[in-house]
Amino acid sequence: MRSSKFCFCPSGYEVASPRLIEAIYSECIPVILSVNFVLPFSDILRWETFSVQVDVSEIPRLKEILTSISDEKYQSLKRNLRYVRRHSSSTIHLRGTMRFT
Repeated sequence: MRSSKFCFCPSGYEVASPRLIEAIYSECIPVILSVNFVLPFSDILRWETFSVQVDVSEIPRLKEILTSISDEKYQSLKRNLRYVRRHSSSTIHLRGTMRFT
């Protein structure tokens, strides 16, 4: 994951998918595939600044969507992702939750 630019994070049955935490920890831009998924800590995190959100109806266009992201935009997402990872001081739990300390 650490060498990937983007990591797919489809929504699941859990409120906080471990895929999101793994992507953040690996500094891999989360590509959130969902329909009306309420992201964890959305009251304090601006997910749009460090992730890509794609509605499941747009999955056939996923390659087009990701390749259209400019290098400048990608670098901004990556920089913000590193900031979130570094400043969250997160504790990774098996259930995929994040505790801010």
